[in-house]
Amino acid sequence: MDTQRDEPRGLAAGLGAFGLWGLLAIYWRQMADISAYEILAYRILYSFIVLLPVILVLRRWGEVRSALGSFATSWRMFCSTLFIAVNWGTYIWAVNAGQILETSLGYYMNPLMNMALGCLLFGEQASGLQKLAFLLAGGGVAFAIVNYGTVPWIALVLAVSFTAYGVIRKTVAVEALPGLFVESLLLSPFALGWILWQTWQGQGFWMAPSWRSGLLLASTGLVTAVPLYLFAYATRHIRLISLGFIQFLSPTMSFAVGAVLYDEAVTSARLVMFGAIWSALVLQMFDGWRTHRRLVKSIRRTSA
Repeated sequence: MDTQRDEPRGLAAGLGAFGLWGLLAIYWRQMADISAYEILAYRILYSFIVLLPVILVLRRWGEVRSALGSFATSWRMFCSTLFIAVNWGTYIWAVNAGQILETSLGYYMNPLMNMALGCLLFGEQASGLQKLAFLLAGGGVAFAIVNYGTVPWIALVLAVSFTAYGVIRKTVAVEALPGLFVESLLLSPFALGWILWQTWQGQGFWMAPSWRSGLLLASTGLVTAVPLYLFAYATRHIRLISLGFIQFLSPTMSFAVGAVLYDEAVTSARLVMFGAIWSALVLQMFDGWRTHRRLVKSIRRTSA
Protein backbone atom coordinates (compact mmCIF):
# COMPACT_ATOMS: atom_id res chain seq x y z
CA MET A 1 0.00 0.00 0.00
CA ASP A 2 1.38 3.42 -1.00
CA THR A 3 1.11 5.62 2.09
CA GLN A 4 1.91 8.75 0.08
CA ARG A 5 -1.12 8.55 -2.24
CA ASP A 6 -4.89 8.52 -1.77
CA GLU A 7 -7.02 5.85 -3.41
CA PRO A 8 -10.39 7.10 -4.81
CA ARG A 9 -12.33 4.36 -2.98
CA GLY A 10 -10.59 5.33 0.23
CA LEU A 11 -11.65 8.96 -0.20
CA ALA A 12 -15.25 7.91 -0.94
CA ALA A 13 -15.27 5.68 2.15
CA GLY A 14 -13.98 8.54 4.29
CA LEU A 15 -16.65 10.94 3.03
CA GLY A 16 -19.36 8.34 3.65
CA ALA A 17 -18.16 7.61 7.18
CA PHE A 18 -17.97 11.20 8.34
CA GLY A 19 -21.19 12.20 6.59
CA LEU A 20 -23.06 9.49 8.49
CA TRP A 21 -21.35 10.35 11.78
CA GLY A 22 -22.31 13.98 11.33
CA LEU A 23 -26.00 13.02 11.50
CA LEU A 24 -25.79 10.47 14.31
CA ALA A 25 -26.50 13.03 17.04
CA ILE A 26 -30.12 13.08 15.84
CA TYR A 27 -30.31 9.30 16.20
CA TRP A 28 -28.81 9.14 19.70
CA ARG A 29 -31.10 11.90 20.94
CA GLN A 30 -34.07 9.62 20.24
CA MET A 31 -32.82 7.44 23.13
CA ALA A 32 -32.32 10.20 25.69
CA ASP A 33 -34.43 8.25 28.19
CA ILE A 34 -31.94 5.34 28.17
CA SER A 35 -28.61 5.58 30.01
CA ALA A 36 -25.51 6.13 27.87
CA TYR A 37 -23.84 3.02 29.35
CA GLU A 38 -26.77 0.81 28.40
CA ILE A 39 -26.88 2.23 24.89
CA LEU A 40 -23.14 1.58 24.57
CA ALA A 41 -23.55 -2.03 25.72
CA TYR A 42 -26.32 -2.74 23.19
CA ARG A 43 -24.36 -0.91 20.50
CA ILE A 44 -21.40 -3.26 20.99
CA LEU A 45 -23.50 -6.41 21.24
CA TYR A 46 -25.64 -5.69 18.17
CA SER A 47 -22.54 -4.74 16.16
CA PHE A 48 -21.23 -8.25 16.84
CA ILE A 49 -24.60 -9.79 15.90
CA VAL A 50 -24.71 -7.82 12.62
CA LEU A 51 -21.12 -8.57 11.64
CA LEU A 52 -21.00 -12.30 12.47
CA PRO A 53 -23.16 -13.52 9.54
CA VAL A 54 -21.38 -11.10 7.19
CA ILE A 55 -18.00 -12.58 8.15
CA LEU A 56 -19.31 -16.12 7.69
CA VAL A 57 -21.06 -15.48 4.36
CA LEU A 58 -18.04 -13.68 2.90
CA ARG A 59 -15.72 -16.38 4.26
CA ARG A 60 -13.49 -13.94 6.12
CA TRP A 61 -13.19 -16.10 9.24
CA GLY A 62 -9.62 -17.05 8.32
CA GLU A 63 -8.55 -13.40 8.64
CA VAL A 64 -10.27 -13.15 12.01
CA ARG A 65 -8.52 -16.31 13.23
CA SER A 66 -5.19 -15.02 11.94
CA ALA A 67 -5.63 -11.68 13.75
CA LEU A 68 -6.51 -13.40 17.02
CA GLY A 69 -3.70 -15.93 16.58
CA SER A 70 -0.99 -13.27 16.59
CA PHE A 71 -0.22 -11.83 20.02
CA ALA A 72 1.08 -8.54 18.59
CA THR A 73 -1.95 -8.07 16.35
CA SER A 74 -4.53 -9.12 18.93
CA TRP A 75 -2.91 -6.82 21.53
CA ARG A 76 -3.10 -3.85 19.17
CA MET A 77 -6.68 -4.69 18.30
CA PHE A 78 -7.51 -4.86 22.00
CA CYS A 79 -6.01 -1.39 22.49
CA SER A 80 -7.96 0.03 19.54
CA THR A 81 -11.09 -1.59 21.01
CA LEU A 82 -10.62 0.21 24.33
CA PHE A 83 -10.14 3.56 22.63
CA ILE A 84 -13.23 3.23 20.45
CA ALA A 85 -15.33 2.12 23.45
CA VAL A 86 -14.28 5.23 25.38
CA ASN A 87 -15.08 7.36 22.34
CA TRP A 88 -18.53 5.82 21.81
CA GLY A 89 -19.54 6.08 25.44
CA THR A 90 -18.39 9.68 25.83
CA TYR A 91 -20.12 10.77 22.63
CA ILE A 92 -23.47 9.15 23.47
CA TRP A 93 -23.43 10.63 26.97
CA ALA A 94 -22.52 14.11 25.70
CA VAL A 95 -25.23 14.15 23.01
CA ASN A 96 -27.96 13.16 25.45
CA ALA A 97 -26.63 15.67 28.00
CA GLY A 98 -27.14 18.53 25.52
CA GLN A 99 -23.45 18.93 24.68
CA ILE A 100 -23.55 18.38 20.90
CA LEU A 101 -21.54 21.54 20.22
CA GLU A 102 -18.74 20.40 22.51
CA THR A 103 -18.65 17.06 20.70
CA SER A 104 -18.21 19.00 17.48
CA LEU A 105 -15.25 20.81 19.06
CA GLY A 106 -13.70 17.44 19.93
CA TYR A 107 -14.07 16.18 16.38
CA TYR A 108 -12.64 19.43 15.04
CA MET A 109 -9.55 18.83 17.18
CA ASN A 110 -9.27 15.19 16.08
CA PRO A 111 -8.32 15.84 12.42
CA LEU A 112 -5.58 18.23 13.51
CA MET A 113 -4.10 15.48 15.66
CA ASN A 114 -4.37 13.07 12.71
CA MET A 115 -2.54 15.42 10.36
CA ALA A 116 0.23 16.08 12.89
CA LEU A 117 0.73 12.36 13.59
CA GLY A 118 0.64 11.58 9.87
CA CYS A 119 3.71 13.76 9.44
CA LEU A 120 5.46 12.70 12.68
CA LEU A 121 4.82 8.94 12.67
CA PHE A 122 4.34 7.97 9.02
CA GLY A 123 6.55 10.48 7.20
CA GLU A 124 3.66 11.93 5.22
CA GLN A 125 4.60 15.09 3.37
CA ALA A 126 2.51 18.26 3.61
CA SER A 127 2.67 20.97 0.94
CA GLY A 128 3.10 24.65 1.77
CA LEU A 129 -0.64 25.29 1.39
CA GLN A 130 -1.47 22.27 3.55
CA LYS A 131 0.83 23.57 6.29
CA LEU A 132 -0.85 26.97 6.08
CA ALA A 133 -4.27 25.32 6.24
CA PHE A 134 -3.17 23.29 9.25
CA LEU A 135 -1.98 26.42 11.09
CA LEU A 136 -5.19 28.27 10.23
CA ALA A 137 -7.44 25.44 11.43
CA GLY A 138 -5.29 24.87 14.51
CA GLY A 139 -5.43 28.57 15.33
CA GLY A 140 -9.22 28.53 15.11
CA VAL A 141 -9.49 25.55 17.45
CA ALA A 142 -6.95 27.08 19.88
CA PHE A 143 -8.92 30.34 19.92
CA ALA A 144 -12.12 28.44 20.76
CA ILE A 145 -10.39 26.50 23.57
CA VAL A 146 -8.82 29.64 25.09
CA ASN A 147 -12.18 31.39 25.04
CA TYR A 148 -14.13 28.37 26.25
CA GLY A 149 -13.97 29.39 29.92
CA THR A 150 -13.33 25.87 31.27
CA VAL A 151 -11.33 22.87 30.14
CA PRO A 152 -13.43 21.17 27.42
CA TRP A 153 -12.88 17.67 28.78
CA ILE A 154 -15.54 16.08 26.56
CA ALA A 155 -13.85 17.46 23.45
CA LEU A 156 -10.40 16.37 24.63
CA VAL A 157 -11.51 12.80 25.45
CA LEU A 158 -13.23 12.45 22.07
CA ALA A 159 -10.26 13.86 20.14
CA VAL A 160 -7.56 11.83 21.86
CA SER A 161 -9.47 8.52 21.89
CA PHE A 162 -10.47 8.66 18.22
CA THR A 163 -7.02 9.79 17.07
CA ALA A 164 -5.42 6.90 18.96
CA TYR A 165 -7.95 4.50 17.43
CA GLY A 166 -7.21 5.71 13.89
CA VAL A 167 -3.44 5.44 14.34
CA ILE A 168 -3.63 1.90 15.72
CA ARG A 169 -5.99 0.75 12.95
CA LYS A 170 -3.61 2.16 10.35
CA THR A 171 -0.69 0.17 11.74
CA VAL A 172 -2.49 -3.17 12.17
CA ALA A 173 -2.30 -5.48 9.17
CA VAL A 174 -5.98 -6.43 9.36
CA GLU A 175 -8.50 -5.31 6.77
CA ALA A 176 -11.50 -3.19 7.70
CA LEU A 177 -14.27 -5.81 7.97
CA PRO A 178 -12.46 -8.57 9.93
CA GLY A 179 -10.81 -5.89 12.08
CA LEU A 180 -14.15 -4.38 13.00
CA PHE A 181 -15.52 -7.83 13.81
CA VAL A 182 -12.55 -8.59 16.08
CA GLU A 183 -13.16 -5.34 17.96
CA SER A 184 -16.83 -6.15 18.50
CA LEU A 185 -15.91 -9.72 19.50
CA LEU A 186 -13.46 -8.49 22.15
CA LEU A 187 -15.99 -6.05 23.62
CA SER A 188 -19.11 -8.23 23.47
CA PRO A 189 -18.52 -10.25 26.68
CA PHE A 190 -18.24 -7.01 28.66
CA ALA A 191 -21.34 -5.57 26.98
CA LEU A 192 -23.39 -8.70 27.62
CA GLY A 193 -22.19 -8.80 31.21
CA TRP A 194 -23.31 -5.21 31.75
CA ILE A 195 -26.77 -5.88 30.28
CA LEU A 196 -27.24 -9.00 32.46
CA TRP A 197 -26.06 -7.13 35.55
CA GLN A 198 -28.47 -4.27 34.88
CA THR A 199 -31.33 -6.70 34.44
CA TRP A 200 -30.37 -8.58 37.63
CA GLN A 201 -30.46 -5.25 39.48
CA GLY A 202 -33.96 -4.56 38.16
CA GLN A 203 -32.81 -1.76 35.88
CA GLY A 204 -32.47 -1.13 32.17
CA PHE A 205 -34.51 -1.72 29.04
CA TRP A 206 -35.93 -5.14 29.98
CA MET A 207 -37.59 -3.74 33.10
CA ALA A 208 -39.87 -1.53 30.97
CA PRO A 209 -39.50 -2.65 27.34
CA SER A 210 -41.15 -0.82 24.45
CA TRP A 211 -41.22 -1.43 20.70
CA ARG A 212 -39.74 1.99 19.98
CA SER A 213 -36.77 1.63 22.33
CA GLY A 214 -36.26 -1.97 21.28
CA LEU A 215 -36.05 -1.08 17.59
CA LEU A 216 -33.72 1.84 18.26
CA LEU A 217 -31.39 -0.29 20.35
CA ALA A 218 -31.44 -3.13 17.80
CA SER A 219 -30.52 -0.75 14.98
CA THR A 220 -27.39 0.41 16.83
CA GLY A 221 -25.54 -2.50 15.21
CA LEU A 222 -26.01 -1.20 11.67
CA VAL A 223 -25.61 2.41 12.73
CA THR A 224 -22.25 1.50 14.25
CA ALA A 225 -20.92 -1.04 11.77
CA VAL A 226 -21.50 0.81 8.49
CA PRO A 227 -19.66 4.11 9.16
CA LEU A 228 -16.94 2.43 11.24
CA TYR A 229 -16.28 -0.06 8.44
CA LEU A 230 -16.02 2.84 5.98
CA PHE A 231 -13.65 4.67 8.34
CA ALA A 232 -11.44 1.62 8.90
CA TYR A 233 -11.24 1.12 5.13
CA ALA A 234 -10.34 4.78 4.61
CA THR A 235 -7.54 4.72 7.21
CA ARG A 236 -5.79 1.97 5.25
CA HIS A 237 -6.23 3.50 1.80
CA ILE A 238 -5.65 7.24 2.18
CA ARG A 239 -3.06 9.39 3.94
CA LEU A 240 -3.75 10.60 7.48
CA ILE A 241 -3.33 14.18 6.21
CA SER A 242 -6.20 13.69 3.77
CA LEU A 243 -8.24 11.79 6.34
CA GLY A 244 -7.76 14.70 8.72
CA PHE A 245 -9.33 17.21 6.36
CA ILE A 246 -12.24 14.91 5.46
CA GLN A 247 -12.99 14.56 9.17
CA PHE A 248 -14.01 18.20 9.36
CA LEU A 249 -17.24 17.19 7.60
CA SER A 250 -18.61 15.33 10.64
CA PRO A 251 -18.19 18.06 13.30
CA THR A 252 -19.51 20.69 10.88
CA MET A 253 -22.70 18.70 10.44
CA SER A 254 -22.90 18.09 14.21
CA PHE A 255 -22.38 21.80 14.80
CA ALA A 256 -25.34 22.56 12.54
CA VAL A 257 -27.49 19.89 14.22
CA GLY A 258 -26.74 21.21 17.71
CA ALA A 259 -27.21 24.86 16.82
CA VAL A 260 -30.21 24.62 14.48
CA LEU A 261 -32.19 21.58 15.63
CA TYR A 262 -31.48 21.66 19.37
CA ASP A 263 -30.87 25.40 19.95
CA GLU A 264 -27.54 25.01 21.74
CA ALA A 265 -25.74 28.32 22.34
CA VAL A 266 -23.35 29.40 19.58
CA THR A 267 -20.64 31.64 21.02
CA SER A 268 -18.50 34.10 19.07
CA ALA A 269 -15.45 31.89 19.80
CA ARG A 270 -17.12 28.95 18.10
CA LEU A 271 -17.98 31.11 15.09
CA VAL A 272 -14.35 32.20 14.79
CA MET A 273 -13.25 28.55 14.93
CA PHE A 274 -15.86 27.57 12.38
CA GLY A 275 -14.71 30.27 9.94
CA ALA A 276 -11.01 29.43 10.39
CA ILE A 277 -11.55 25.73 9.74
CA TRP A 278 -13.65 26.27 6.64
CA SER A 279 -11.03 28.68 5.31
CA ALA A 280 -8.45 25.94 5.86
CA LEU A 281 -10.65 23.50 3.94
CA VAL A 282 -10.83 25.90 1.01
CA LEU A 283 -7.02 26.04 0.95
CA GLN A 284 -6.84 22.24 1.09
CA MET A 285 -9.31 21.82 -1.78
CA PHE A 286 -7.41 24.36 -3.86
CA ASP A 287 -4.15 22.55 -3.14
CA GLY A 288 -5.73 19.23 -4.14
CA TRP A 289 -7.05 20.71 -7.38
CA ARG A 290 -3.63 22.19 -8.18
CA THR A 291 -1.86 18.89 -7.46
CA HIS A 292 -4.34 17.03 -9.67
CA ARG A 293 -3.72 19.43 -12.56
CA ARG A 294 0.04 18.96 -12.25
CA LEU A 295 -0.37 15.19 -12.25
CA VAL A 296 -2.57 15.28 -15.36
CA LYS A 297 -0.07 17.49 -17.18
CA SER A 298 2.79 15.19 -16.18
CA ILE A 299 0.93 12.14 -17.51
CA ARG A 300 0.18 13.91 -20.79
CA ARG A 301 3.85 14.85 -21.26
CA THR A 302 4.93 11.28 -20.54
CA SER A 303 2.46 9.77 -23.02
CA ALA A 304 3.19 12.36 -25.76
